[in-house]
Amino acid sequence: MNRNLTLLLLTLGVNYFSFGQLNYGFKVGVTQSKTSESLASVYQDMNFKGGFQVGTFLDYELLKNLNLRPALQLTQKGYEAIEGNKEGPFYWYRNWSLTYLELPVDFIYNIPLSKTIGLYAGIGPVVGVGLFGSGKGIIKGTDSAGQIHTQEGAGHEPFKKPGFKNIDIGADFLAGLQLKRILLTASYNHGLLNALNYEHDIQTTRHRSFALSLGYIIRNH
Repeated sequence: MNRNLTLLLLTLGVNYFSFGQLNYGFKVGVTQSKTSESLASVYQDMNFKGGFQVGTFLDYELLKNLNLRPALQLTQKGYEAIEGNKEGPFYWYRNWSLTYLELPVDFIYNIPLSKTIGLYAGIGPVVGVGLFGSGKGIIKGTDSAGQIHTQEGAGHEPFKKPGFKNIDIGADFLAGLQLKRILLTASYNHGLLNALNYEHDIQTTRHRSFALSLGYIIRNH
């Protein structure tokens, strides 16, 4: 009974996808990312940090002008923050580069302009898994006796506690231009979870990432 039901579901799935148009391709791009942080109810916006994005995607036609576009991509995120003056009594510098394996699942609405040119916009969830990264920090401060102390550190295992969480979930927003098989896409990833993995959740950090990518459809039938 279970075997027959499984075969029936597989057959229905194959038939369902055979009615639509299935494309796949690859993309490469650049990112500008930062984090928004709140510590003890004080909100702080970090500086943007450049990175890369590379991946592959599927594009399945659900309805006329409505496609489902899941992707598997490596995305570099992070931030740079400078507080105080390097020559002054207080200075705090942080610089993190974090690489995630991401799975965005976007619903795409297409606006054809001609047979070969079109616009599109989309939205969907994205799940990221932290793979590797590196960071650097410098903090200089003055104690009660007026003595200046400086500490420097570097990290190459950012996804170990205390550090960043391995899982990140966000919302993906995108818009772009399609010219035949070429896709030019601008996207924004809005992190929804606290990216930090600390013992006490006194600090909240969420990723904010923009990407500009160039894609190419290598199969179209």
